[in-house]
Amino acid sequence: MPGVLKYWNGSTWVEVEVSAPQGATGPTGATGPTGATGAQGPKGDTGDTGPAGATGATGPAGPTGATGPKGDTGDAGATGATGPAGATGPTGPTGATGPSGPAQFTTISETAPVSPSTGQLWFESDTGRTYVYYDSYWVEVGAVSTGEVNSYNMDGGHSSSVYGGIVAITGGSA
Repeated sequence: MPGVLKYWNGSTWVEVEVSAPQGATGPTGATGPTGATGAQGPKGDTGDTGPAGATGATGPAGPTGATGPKGDTGDAGATGATGPAGATGPTGPTGATGPSGPAQFTTISETAPVSPSTGQLWFESDTGRTYVYYDSYWVEVGAVSTGEVNSYNMDGGHSSSVYGGIVAITGGSA
């Protein structure tokens, strides 16, 4: 196979055309000295992020910050349960005696009083009945009607006044 052979003759390189068959490859020569470092190449792409390192120790606490402004007042909470009753206080001093009420009187006799006052009581001693003077009539207290109710004047005549089944007796002459 034809080829070109170059060799150094001591001052220049000489080219010689070779047309002979190629012989076996000779042994590799010794490695020459390392050449000078070339210029730095362009920056490459960023590589993948490596695994996270271990968490470091917690640092010291920082100083307490200043107190913030007061916030708005919140809604009122629910009313709490009623507490237990306290002890009874001491009894106060006795008050002054009040004025006397109007005189009330009860007449006990077999006949009605002649000039009664409204609200006056009369206990009829021969029958055991009690009456109160009301609206110009003697009205029996606690009477219960058991049927026909008769009203009597003091002189024995019939009266037309009956209060809900309670006998009314007009004040007649004694």
